[in-house]
Amino acid sequence: VLGFAVYQSRAFADSRVPMYKYLRVYTLCNALLCLTTVANFTNCSYRLFAWENAYWTQAYNNYFWAPLANLCYFYNNLLDILVLLDRIAFFSQRPRALLALTRLPAYLNCLLAFLVCLVVDIPCYLFNRPNHVNVKLNDTSENGTARNYTIWFSDVTEFALTRLGTQLSFVDLALRDVLVIFVQIGLNCVSLALLKRFLNKKLNL
Repeated sequence: VLGFAVYQSRAFADSRVPMYKYLRVYTLCNALLCLTTVANFTNCSYRLFAWENAYWTQAYNNYFWAPLANLCYFYNNLLDILVLLDRIAFFSQRPRALLALTRLPAYLNCLLAFLVCLVVDIPCYLFNRPNHVNVKLNDTSENGTARNYTIWFSDVTEFALTRLGTQLSFVDLALRDVLVIFVQIGLNCVSLALLKRFLNKKLNL
């Protein structure tokens, strides 16, 4: 509710401050993640609806929800980096042209970050796939007959077990998680140092 209030606020929409535009895109990204998570209950609803072993639930989990969740989380981290760069440009009291990313409009930066996320997220579609096994169960009653059941589950693809697949997995992990975390930590430290210096100068005036 708070996110949509921020998104619909005219102050955030009409302001020329790039951070407000980043917050609007951040709100939309998290709303999309919440909507896709609503349908994810089917993977854990076997006792209620007997949908857990269906092909479409595993296909949804492997080809839609899991890649989209990784995409949204990674995109949110890149938006955090854009906000930090904008704050650094503001607290340093230097022209925005000194920072390459702040030369472009905020929404264009969001689009470029989204394209980067799509490219990095491609391996998520190559590592998992729906698979099934057929199980034959015998009825223990007098007139019992054997019944065949198909159990669907998420399986690792053959490509993921190859050398190239393993290398892609490590590169994807390094770019999406490790590198982004260190960049965020570094930019947060720089932003806090510049904020402290900015406040000290303001108090001395």
